[in-house]
Amino acid sequence: MIIDLNSKTPTAGVMFSGVEGVIYDISSEIVHGSYYSYDLFNKIQNCGMDQKDNIIAHYDSVYISICCSVAGFCRVMNETICPTDQIKALSEFALDAVKPLALDLE
Repeated sequence: MIIDLNSKTPTAGVMFSGVEGVIYDISSEIVHGSYYSYDLFNKIQNCGMDQKDNIIAHYDSVYISICCSVAGFCRVMNETICPTDQIKALSEFALDAVKPLALDLE
């Protein structure tokens, strides 16, 4: 699916690839309830921080993924199906929502 998106809307393809990279591994393991997910979540994923920091980092990852998904979806809609100023504005709003977290990493 991402390959198809890249052919029509490369920016959206990058956004959805980023979403997959950010949350796929840990979320997949958590959904399956494996011991590996527990170990990954509590130790490996967030550099051995305490559990509270791990939970915050996980929710930050989910938040970034949601914002990028919304922005990517809006890009696809705006560039292929229904180009409107409102959809473009929603995409920009979703990306702006991620900026404070990105700036906090510096």
